[in-house]
Amino acid sequence: MPHLARRSPALSPLSLSLQNCAWGPHPLNGEGKRFSGNDEPSMAEILGDPMMARMLSSDGIAQEDLATLVARVRDQLRA
Repeated sequence: MPHLARRSPALSPLSLSLQNCAWGPHPLNGEGKRFSGNDEPSMAEILGDPMMARMLSSDGIAQEDLATLVARVRDQLRA
């Protein structure tokens, strides 16, 4: 029976991606808050995040298409 090497969870591609994620698990700032002013990230920050780009790509969704959809819904909600 061949030896199956196990990857350490700490070195998995997902965990490496989460380290670069703007809103994923990372150390909190000095005030104990994840975001400046403890606000949620903007839509531009979320759409520009490397982890979001990987998720969209894996689902076959173009970032431009999602941004267009969000803009349309935003406009409809304002009307």
